[in-house]
Amino acid sequence: MTEAHIEDDVIGRVRNTRLSKSQSLMAIFEAVVNSIHAIEDSQHPGLIQVGIVRTAQTTIADTILPPVLGYEVVDNGVGFTNANYKSFRTADSRLKLKRGGKGIGRFMWLKAFTNVAISSVYIENGETRKRAFDFVAQEDPIQNIQEGLTEGEPRTTVTLSGVRPSYEGTLPATAATLADRLTRHLLCQRASNVDQQCASKIDQGISVFS
Repeated sequence: MTEAHIEDDVIGRVRNTRLSKSQSLMAIFEAVVNSIHAIEDSQHPGLIQVGIVRTAQTTIADTILPPVLGYEVVDNGVGFTNANYKSFRTADSRLKLKRGGKGIGRFMWLKAFTNVAISSVYIENGETRKRAFDFVAQEDPIQNIQEGLTEGEPRTTVTLSGVRPSYEGTLPATAATLADRLTRHLLCQRASNVDQQCASKIDQGISVFS
């Protein structure tokens, strides 16, 4: 049975995590960077899809978009292997230190969103396995764990849902705006020589849809 304990007070960490309204995109960007790293580790051509999750359409006006429920980041990287899952459960993990990772990105997710759902198909010791769980800012932060053997190619989906009231209206509401802001952010990272490897891959398979 997979351990469900995360080695920290998640509620306290989320409360103490700084994320200004003007920087709310960082929550989504952190998920995209994780996807880029996962694809780098897989050592094969990758694809990242970033989508906007909306409520069901209730109007016949095609020009009116339904409200945003959250965002979805999908990649075909290595996934939540045992090593990556252990790192996820360890606050301030040093697993990605050489890449500039500080091990705090997932707390930004919960700063801006009430729920994070993760579903990952990965290869472990020659077996194709699936690991799925919810990550929430509660005493028991990792919930609804599902794991076992499965079929298919490696694929990980991170769904950020339930925008917190303090960040409503600060996140992109259209695919075009989301794509533009992600591109700008990645390019800014490259210009400041931060996470340069990630920024250099902006044109290598990141698509945005709504």
